[in-house]
Formats: sequence, structure tokens, C-alpha cells
Amino acid sequence: GGRIVGIDRRRNLVRYRARPAFAGKDRFVVARRSRGVRWRTVVSVTVHGAPQPKAPRPSPPTCKGEAERTNYETPVRLSVTCRGTEVAPLTITGGPSHGALQNIQRSGNGNSRTLAATYIPDDLFVGNDALRVEGHNAGGHAEGTAGVEVRPWRMRALGDSATAGFGFLGDGTEITSAVLLSCSPPETFNNDRCSSNSPEGPGYEGPIKWSADFGLANDVSWAAQFANRWQGGGHITAPVMFQNHAVTGSTPAEWLPGGVLHEQLAATVAEDPDLVAFTLGVNPLLNRILVQGEGEACIKGSTDVAALVACIEPIFQAVALRPRLEAIYAALLTAPDAKVVTFQYHDAYPAISLIHEFQPWQVEALINHLNAEIAAAVSATRTSLPAQGSRLTLIEAQVDPAAPDPLKVARFNVGVPADPNQTWTGSFTCGGAFTVDGPSHQSTTTQEALPAVFENKFCPGEPWTISADTGIHPNRAGYAQFAQAMIDVAAARDLVPQLP
Repeated sequence: GGRIVGIDRRRNLVRYRARPAFAGKDRFVVARRSRGVRWRTVVSVTVHGAPQPKAPRPSPPTCKGEAERTNYETPVRLSVTCRGTEVAPLTITGGPSHGALQNIQRSGNGNSRTLAATYIPDDLFVGNDALRVEGHNAGGHAEGTAGVEVRPWRMRALGDSATAGFGFLGDGTEITSAVLLSCSPPETFNNDRCSSNSPEGPGYEGPIKWSADFGLANDVSWAAQFANRWQGGGHITAPVMFQNHAVTGSTPAEWLPGGVLHEQLAATVAEDPDLVAFTLGVNPLLNRILVQGEGEACIKGSTDVAALVACIEPIFQAVALRPRLEAIYAALLTAPDAKVVTFQYHDAYPAISLIHEFQPWQVEALINHLNAEIAAAVSATRTSLPAQGSRLTLIEAQVDPAAPDPLKVARFNVGVPADPNQTWTGSFTCGGAFTVDGPSHQSTTTQEALPAVFENKFCPGEPWTISADTGIHPNRAGYAQFAQAMIDVAAARDLVPQLP
């Protein structure tokens, strides 16, 4: 371990030098002689190394949780990660206060550890909650918080006039026939004038505007009536929980990329509300058939349903109704959790027939073919998107009044004579006095236009369509039929949870 570098005989000293970096025990032997006597001395040497610095104390870990948002009564994964030196397994130190944790998992190593858990909000809870997690090492400890916002239940309505509540002003006043033309949707641009979810009235030609409460307070549209009646009313408020973005006169193409309403559709998908409900599809057909007169001659000339369908099919193909509806359904289903509900349309005979001289069965065949296209688009979407398709619900229109179904929208047509092209017979009774071919609350102008022979074939009560136009657009009582079907379907298929 070293060597002798010198001997001081006078002082009996031996100089020993250890090798560089040597530390430990060494020994050497010193031999001496005096007056004929020899002896040896074994000398033990302990060489101490330079003082070693103590290992530095590590800094306390740093912990950070991710902030999450989740829908009403929807579980979400929370996590906190702590980083540092030799971090011990993480522990939960607090929370949540308004939910439970499941599937708690710990992962990582001493340099980075993560604790993750599934947060299940308490029933009816809305607001903010948090999970607190601690990490520690030799240097100390730190806490990280994973916050979560449980958003209120949210419904968003989209679509056309049947959802916007056309024919009513924002204060709930029904329009008159004197302003009908200045209320009809402009041909060159979109706005939502004279609709229950808009503050704008006759003659307005500016951009689309929706009321601050989206028409919830006036209780006109089926969307508003549904929201105001769910769980007996008072549980759904605007604008956080309820928004109706439907636009009178809008077509499927206008909600798709390149259309003026696509931005609103995209915003709805990004928001991922709990429920999206709408009517959509009839406007391009009404415009081409009723306004432009396309196909009118062959419709009137058709003598059976098959011939009429063959006549109108090119119009359906020209507006690409089915593929455009499929594209809209698919786009909405890209929202991770949103449940999507779409309606078929009711049959609003007879006023539309009186204006265009269509026979009742021809109107019915036209509407039935439209509804069949909607059903086919729903079916195709469910098939192409099996994982998401279960969140798409179709509320059908009732075809046969003799077979009422609470999960379908009731027929709107009045009593009419028997017709060989109709597949059903009269069976709707007005208080037991007489029987008609369907629920027949209709507008005053519709009743006045019919021959006197039909005078006793109207059921008493509020009309189901507004008086100011062709009987196409529902009145409050008509929207109530849509709303009731929505309530029944939502309850039967668990589309809306219990709300606080």
C-alpha cells in the first residue's frame, strides 16, 4: 500500500508514504540492533482516505394531474403523475367528494410514477370535483390534483322548419297569412325568420339569429315542449342545457361541408352534447316538387303507388337525399358520447293536396317514400358504423291510424273518402260520435276549403297545423305530438337520464 521514504535513526522515526488513492491497512517491519542484540518490530499503519462527501439529498418530487371534462353521469379516467428521484408508489390523499373511483392502477418507476382511476360521478351531480394524490421520496413529498368538471346534461336540436317551429315569432305569436310570403325562407340565403327559436320576424334579411333561450320559454317547437315536459318540467334550462339551432328552409347539403350551416354542425360535434335531435330532409323535395313544379304532372298522372314512386325517384336521386343524410348521421356520431335522434315526417293532408290538386293517396305515397329514404339512411349508417350506430335512433311516423304506437309520431291527416290506394280504413273516433280516417285537428283555412260533405269529419280541439300556410307546418298541438313521441321514446330507450 505504500513504501518507506526515510529513516530518522536519532529520533527512531520511519517515514511511510502511502500510494496515491490508497486507503486501508498496511504494515512494514523495522529491524534494529543494539549491543549485539537484534530485534524486529512490526508496524501496522492505517491509511484513511479523503473524507467522502455525503450523497446529496434528492429534491422532492413534482406532481401534476390532468384536468378532465365529462358529460352528465358519464365516467371519465383521471390521472396524476409524479416525477423525481426514487419516488415511492403514489397514494391517494383526498377526494373525490362527489363520485367514486374504480379500476385504480399504478404504473411507472422511481423516476416517474402515475396513478390512474376511473371516476364515476354521483347520480344527479353537476359541477367540479377532484382527486388528490401524493408522491414522496427522501427529499420530501408533493401533491398533485386531477380536477374534473361534470357538465350539465345538454340537448342540441338541429334541422329544418319542423324543428325550428316555423310560423311562430320568438314571443310565441302565430303568424298570419298576411305575412306568410315575407316569412317564407328566402331562396338566395338562409335565415331563421318567423321561427319560434329566432328573434327575427317578417321581412328580416340578415344573418341567422337565434333567441337567447332558443325558444324554450315560448314552448312552441317540439324540442322546447319536450324539454319543458321531461320529468314533469323545470329540469332543463337554456342556454346551457337546451339549444335549438334548427333553421327553417335548411337542407341536408347546407349542413354538410361547404354549406352555410356546416360550422354549426361541426361545433355541435365538438361540444359532444348528451342528445342531438332533429328533422331534416324534406325541404329540397318540397322546393323542387311544390315550388318549382318538378314532377307535378307525373305525380298527378300516377294511378298507383308504384308509378308515383317511379315518377319521384329521380328527384330524390338528384338531391342525393339518402347519402347526404347518411353523411350527417355519421358526422354527428363522431361525437364520442352523443345520442342522436332523428324524426320521420308527418302526413299533413289535405291542404297541400287542395293547392296542387293532388289526391290524398298521392300525398301519402310521397311522404311515405320520403320517410322510407330516411329509414334507409338510418339503417345504412348503423350498418356502416356498428360501434356508433347503436347511438342513432329513428322516431317513425305512424302509417296506420288503426295501429297507434306511442313510439311513433301520430298522423296529422283528416278524414277523407275511401281510396283503393290507401292501406288503412277509418278508425279514429271523436268522443264516440263518429269515425274518421285519422286524428284530424286541422287549421281553420283547411276546414273551410273542404267541401261541406267533410264538415262532420273533423275532431274538435286545437288545430294540429298552423292556419297561415298550406297545412304543412305544425301548430303547438301538432308539435305536442312530436314532443310526446320524443318523451315516450326517450323513456323507453333510456336516451335521457334522471335530471337534477
